Amino acid sequence: MCVALNFINGIGSPFKLYSSLKHEGYLVTGAGFKLKLMIDRPELHSHVVFYAKDPDGKRKILLNQETSISAAIIAGCPEYLHVKVTAEQGIAEKYRRLIL
Repeated sequence: MCVALNFINGIGSPFKLYSSLKHEGYLVTGAGFKLKLMIDRPELHSHVVFYAKDPDGKRKILLNQETSISAAIIAGCPEYLHVKVTAEQGIAEKYRRLIL
């Protein structure tokens, strides 16, 4: 049983990825990050929750437009599920776009 995700870095800078199974996190520095977690005891974990943080603490990082996502544990992980990583725009940026 496993979870397989392909995190697509749409922010263009590093971010730190965390899961409910690995609290230390993963530093993602490239354009993408494929992660496959093998679950030895699926009876203890039916889902794995993921969230991300900006290492500089300047932006809120979103996974598929949400602050966190939950991935179901499945048999064999035949495909990687794609997760788009973006940053929430600041209030000033949203306001500037409304003016233009």
